[in-house]
Amino acid sequence: MLPLILRADATQIGLIGAGEALQRRGAVLAGAGADPIHLAPDARTEQIASLRVLFVAGLPEGESARLAAVARAAGVLVNVEDRPALCDFHVPAVVRRGDLLVSVSTSGRSPGLAKLVRQ
Repeated sequence: MLPLILRADATQIGLIGAGEALQRRGAVLAGAGADPIHLAPDARTEQIASLRVLFVAGLPEGESARLAAVARAAGVLVNVEDRPALCDFHVPAVVRRGDLLVSVSTSGRSPGLAKLVRQ
């Protein structure tokens, strides 16, 4: 794993999904200062290709896998919530205190442990 801090306001971030998982991921992105482009699950390849990063949340595994493949083929980094095998990167647990940012990651293998450490 290579830890990076991404300026959310300096890149095109997309968000596709449904339900509570979509709401959670949207809240995480908003907390980081991102204003993601919301796309429908049937988004056109051109729409996905215009992004740099794509988050997928709350969709069935087959649909998530298809979107991840489309994103990768277009050179877009993809994160599919709760499906580490479909991810190019993982989102760590985060503690923010003003300008201080501390992240905790288990490389997607134990999100519960990362959450516990963050707390």
